[in-house]
Amino acid sequence: MLLTVLICIAVLFAIAFLYWMLLSSALSMPSGADEVYAVTTADLWEVRLYRYKPRQGGGEPVFLCHSAMANQFNFTSPAGASLVDTLVEDGYDCWIIELRGSRSSIPPFGRKRWSAVPDDFLLQDIPSALDFIRKKTGYDKVHWVGHSLGGMLLYAYELVHGRDWLASAATLGSPPGFAGVSFKTPHTILFLQRMCPPLIGFVMRGLSPLLLALRPRVGFVPVNWENVHPSVTARTFFNMLESPPPALAQELTFWAAHNLWRMNHDDVDVVEGLKTLRTPLLVFFGAADPLTPAATAEAFFKELPGRDKKMIMLGKGHDCSADYNHADLAFGRNGAEEVFRPIVEWFGKHPITERLKGKQDIEVAFRVEQIAPRRAEGLEEAPESAKVRAASKKPAAKKKPSAKRKPAAKKKATSKKVAAKRPAAKAQAGKKRVAKKPPSD
Repeated sequence: MLLTVLICIAVLFAIAFLYWMLLSSALSMPSGADEVYAVTTADLWEVRLYRYKPRQGGGEPVFLCHSAMANQFNFTSPAGASLVDTLVEDGYDCWIIELRGSRSSIPPFGRKRWSAVPDDFLLQDIPSALDFIRKKTGYDKVHWVGHSLGGMLLYAYELVHGRDWLASAATLGSPPGFAGVSFKTPHTILFLQRMCPPLIGFVMRGLSPLLLALRPRVGFVPVNWENVHPSVTARTFFNMLESPPPALAQELTFWAAHNLWRMNHDDVDVVEGLKTLRTPLLVFFGAADPLTPAATAEAFFKELPGRDKKMIMLGKGHDCSADYNHADLAFGRNGAEEVFRPIVEWFGKHPITERLKGKQDIEVAFRVEQIAPRRAEGLEEAPESAKVRAASKKPAAKKKPSAKRKPAAKKKATSKKVAAKRPAAKAQAGKKRVAKKPPSD
């Protein structure tokens, strides 16, 4: 009997492995970025920055931060009709970050990829990425686009680091707290994720061919399937979906269940601090998004100080083609007209006039990871892109003299632990911040 059970388990594993290999071979696609950088943070993680450059070169930098269960493809799908395509066509220099915990991130020796906690994004990844972008482009500020978690991190970033590096911002369905949200804790999913962190990611991506076919209408799949762009396919979801680190999933669940949102080692009450945000802000909310009830969205917008703000509710009752849900805010059927174009116009009203003074040495260690031209063959590449491409072919010691990696001994690494009985935010209390803090107002 036992032998029969073991044989059945072995056969199931073999079938699953074969299915995964076939799926990966058929659906995997590379990044279409012009340049990909591996930026080393103060605590020695490597996170990726994907750069999409306008054809004429230059352009004001736009920093794009993905949602909790996505990566770079959050903003580049569908190819040819994405937010990044729209921004690049209008001359903006787009930089997409993949936060630690994503498949592309590399932890320091002794750490696991899924050991990241929310404060790591705020205190390590984002400051390092913004510093790198500013010094690489020569612009003193950046525009910011955040989808869901990516916008929540914008709000927390201003409260912790100030807004000196921010020219303007746009958020897509980013919850301003969780008041009025009906939420049921997914205990089974959280348990499986703690026991085997990669499992949820494999399951989600493995089921991606069924998503568009079955169109599940459940709370943890917040998508209006009728509003998904027709060019979004199973290949899109297979490459875009990421399993969030267990501590992130646990913390988001805690915030939603208790209508509580604290960061920076629990020192900052983000919900209370939303009333003080002053970055020029364009916010989008979906009329059918269960994570941002209309009453909560309107109260948040009303309490924002100043007049340099704008809210767009995406629903049929607001002259839109569909009632947007949460995920399709980034790849809606008519997203180019109803979401992307207003973002371009908002950034145009807040031009970046400040440039960094004098020659800037890029202090954040980096390397050119990949050069993949996104444009069609036959188009002439920008001079700067050609220069970087040529540099990437040289021996490693001669690649970028001005951006030599600092010896590891001179960097400080922190050891972050997740408490067994409390989400990561409480476990972080009292720890010393190691990220470089930009000047505040």
